[in-house]
Amino acid sequence: MKQYLIADSGGTKTDWCLVDSFNNKKFFSTESYYPVNWNDDFFKRIRLFWEEFEGKENTSIYFFGAGCLEPEKCQQLANLFNLLGFKSIKIQSDLHAAAYSSRAQKKGSVAILGTGSVLFEWRNERILNVIGGKGHRVGDEGSGYYFGKLILKAFHDKLLNLKQIEILEKYKLTEIDLSQKFQVSDISKQLRNDKNIFRQFHELNIQRFITAHYLHNSSIELTIIGSYGFHHQDIIKGAFEDEKVLILKFIEKPIFSLVENSGCFID
Repeated sequence: MKQYLIADSGGTKTDWCLVDSFNNKKFFSTESYYPVNWNDDFFKRIRLFWEEFEGKENTSIYFFGAGCLEPEKCQQLANLFNLLGFKSIKIQSDLHAAAYSSRAQKKGSVAILGTGSVLFEWRNERILNVIGGKGHRVGDEGSGYYFGKLILKAFHDKLLNLKQIEILEKYKLTEIDLSQKFQVSDISKQLRNDKNIFRQFHELNIQRFITAHYLHNSSIELTIIGSYGFHHQDIIKGAFEDEKVLILKFIEKPIFSLVENSGCFID
C-alpha cells in the first residue's frame, strides 16, 4: 500500500512523519541529516536505522533539509535514500519547509529565528532573495546560539548584574565553552523561564537580526519559523512593530504544518 514520509531536518535533529494509506500519522525524530554530518559513521548509523523499515518500495520520501538548497546536495541525499531501498524521493531545502509550513502557496516573507537564521521571499513556490544563513561561526543573529553567545560574552566581560550571574551559576551555564555550539544554543532553552531577566540580550539579538537581515527588505508582513522565535514572541513582536512590520504567524516545529499543507508539494 502506498505511504509517504515527510521530513524536516535542521542542524540538530530531523523531525519525521509517516503517513500511511489510511492517513494515519506517526511522528518521530532522528539525528540531523545536515550535510556537514555526512561521514562513514553517519552512513552506518542511517543504514542500521532504516534496515528494518518495511515497505520502502511503496514509500515516497519528501525530505526538507538544512544545507540542501544546492542541487548537488539534494542529489547526494537522494542517492543515499536510493541505496537504502527507497525509490520515490524528493529533496528540498529547509527554507522550502519553512515556506510550505507557514505560507503554503501564498507569496510573502519568511524568517527562520533558530539555528541557521535567515530571511527570504517565497513567490510561485520559489525561494528568492535569501539574506543570512551564514551559519553560527559568522552569523546566526536571531538564534538561540547567538543569544547564548551574547550571554557568555557579557559574563566574561563582567557586564551581567548579580541576579543574572546567580541564575547562570544555578544552571552551571558559566562553565560552558563558547566553542561548543550545541551547549551554547541550549542556553536559551534553559533560561526560558527567566527570559525577562535577560530581556536586554534577547532584544539585542533580535535587533541585530533586523539590522543584518530585515532592513534590506521592504515587506511589511512576515511569518517566523523556529523554536527561538516561537518562545520569545512578545519580544520579537515588539522589535518588529518598531520597524512597522506585522508578524502573521509563529511556528515552532514546521513538521506539523508541513503534514497539514502536504497537498502543496506531494505529487
